[in-house]
Amino acid sequence: MSIEENFSNPRIYDNSNQDNGSFMMSQTNELLIQIGPWRHIGILVGFLVIVLGAAGNGLTVAAYARNRNLQTSFNVLIANLCLVELVFSILVIPLTIPGYITGHPVYSHAACSLVGYLYYVSLASSLHNLVAIAVNRYVGIVKPKRYQKLFTGRRLRICILTIWLTAPLLYLPVVIGWWS
Repeated sequence: MSIEENFSNPRIYDNSNQDNGSFMMSQTNELLIQIGPWRHIGILVGFLVIVLGAAGNGLTVAAYARNRNLQTSFNVLIANLCLVELVFSILVIPLTIPGYITGHPVYSHAACSLVGYLYYVSLASSLHNLVAIAVNRYVGIVKPKRYQKLFTGRRLRICILTIWLTAPLLYLPVVIGWWS
């Protein structure tokens, strides 16, 4: 069944005889069946992301932590981005691979919600970090005299704390079912 047929097939979207959890599971099962041979590529890419992401981001965070010369206001934001990506590589991606390996959902509805929540929190944290890096570079280039006043150690700590708190709070209503 092609993706186009899925959209025109009312049987798939008729959830009158199913609760929402089993409806979502049938949707996921059919999607995984359609992926077919592509899932092997997904498994390979997932393992590559785990290995390379953990190694590259881990080495970057370790270098930042060990070398005092690297601890600049710009590099603290880069190290924070690497830390977010390290968590993504060693926590979130390994949780998604079993579904690709088995070809069907392996977690309960609650666990799937948690994995999705972690995925989107990681994504949001990365985006917030990239915005902070862009603002940091913009001010450093366009207003270099104000740069030292704006990007103090205290303000950077507040920025990083804000990044780590806002991303989970942003998606919390979804995971607790406020917008289901």
